[in-house]
Amino acid sequence: MASPHFHVITDWSLNAPRDKVWPVLIAAEQWPSWWRALKRVELVADGDDSGVGAVRRMTWSTLPLRSRNLGRPLPLSLTLEMRTTRVEPMTRIEGEAQGALSGRARWDIWPDGQCTRVRYDWVAEVMEPRLRLLTPLLRQVFVWHHNRIMASGFKGLVTALAAPAGKAQPSRKI
Repeated sequence: MASPHFHVITDWSLNAPRDKVWPVLIAAEQWPSWWRALKRVELVADGDDSGVGAVRRMTWSTLPLRSRNLGRPLPLSLTLEMRTTRVEPMTRIEGEAQGALSGRARWDIWPDGQCTRVRYDWVAEVMEPRLRLLTPLLRQVFVWHHNRIMASGFKGLVTALAAPAGKAQPSRKI
């Protein structure tokens, strides 16, 4: 039987300097204004001055994108609480999630010439009982959906930065 664990990595290259990308990524409460798959971010607990310890309840929903194989959007809405566990200014944000998905997330940000590279590393386990049961059958659909959510994030971030589009590398499942 297939494991309910996922490890996906997403790489983005943005035509914007790191000092312009960092404030947008660190301001998670503002993500729904530019990331259309993210419907709501609620600050549940404050963190320290750097943000460590902050807890945010995030509600993600299905994108109005269609799979050729499924013919309609996935009927999916997930809520999780993300606790910020580490912040290295201008370089890294780490967090631990609990809820429908449980796991670890890490944003790495570094300069690449005139551009900024962003890597999102997400190691998660499906906790929601119905989805957990479906994982062996729908693993590739779940990965496809994650990739669509991340593509939406890339597009929204480019718009939020008002920068010309860079390029998003395909997500990799490990």
